Amino acid sequence: MYDTSVPSTVFKLRKMLDDLIDCLILSSAIDKADALVTEDKDAQKAFLKGNDALKV
Repeated sequence: MYDTSVPSTVFKLRKMLDDLIDCLILSSAIDKADALVTEDKDAQKAFLKGNDALKV
């Protein structure tokens, strides 16, 4: 079965992050995990901005 939430989140993340691979990893983590820990400074900045666009 095809899950559309991961690609949808990738497109939202792509507006904030330049690295497509990071977007894919983060989108999968957002979809499958209860918590997310990253040392990626760009990803941290995107999440700390309080972007409602990432809420799925």
